[in-house]
Amino acid sequence: MKGPICFVVFQRREILKWCHGVFFFIISIFSGSKALSILPIPAFIALQNTVDVLVYVFQTTQTKRLGNAAVVISAIMVLVAAYSLANSGEQNLSSGYSWMMTHIVSTVLLILSQKWLKPASFSDVDCLLYQYLISVVIFTPGSFLLGDLTDAFYFTNWYSMKFYVGCILSGLLGVLLKLTVIHMKGTDADVMPVALALSKSILIVLSQHLFETSLTSDFRFCLLVNMTSYYVFLWLHPLVEGAGGGEETVQKLSKEVV
Repeated sequence: MKGPICFVVFQRREILKWCHGVFFFIISIFSGSKALSILPIPAFIALQNTVDVLVYVFQTTQTKRLGNAAVVISAIMVLVAAYSLANSGEQNLSSGYSWMMTHIVSTVLLILSQKWLKPASFSDVDCLLYQYLISVVIFTPGSFLLGDLTDAFYFTNWYSMKFYVGCILSGLLGVLLKLTVIHMKGTDADVMPVALALSKSILIVLSQHLFETSLTSDFRFCLLVNMTSYYVFLWLHPLVEGAGGGEETVQKLSKEVV
């Protein structure tokens, strides 16, 4: 994407063709926010690393080309370390891992649908715009039906101005992060792996200072193996289109800073 950000006007037929993408997007952000409210940020990031690997696995089954041995080994290590990390945590986080599994599956399906099933007239910005617009339409009544809206009135920071400022900043940062990723895919694709690896490392470090998180030695070891293998995977294998994620984590950190 170069130059000004443009999008096509609302076209009902095109939107209907993209319903599956919007469906996966809504499930992804809802399950991701649920998982992030329960899991520590390092666990969320480590498990989300599996998204790129799973898309790579699916693409490999389609093209029947594994790539070099280092890519395969690093991909396997990411998955094994993520599984071990999930089993090294506390048992009361099981619901968070269930939500995380839903988030991973829906994100993988969203990426694959963007790659192969996206309407020809839609750019990445078009998809992003309509995903957010339709999600607002669905989440507004959905929050009432699911009870999230009524539960919000009992939230301790409901009357705090910092809470609202944090919500606004988190939304803006999430959108800007998405637009930055889209822009970099078109202009600075070679920089993407380095930028993604660096940003995830910074998020993990910041989370340790902003949140009270107790991590076991087994968890830290699995996290180290997962992140190291993921960096190797990104370096040797082209970044999967649309993957990476992290906007939910950035939003949570922005609220905490405010």
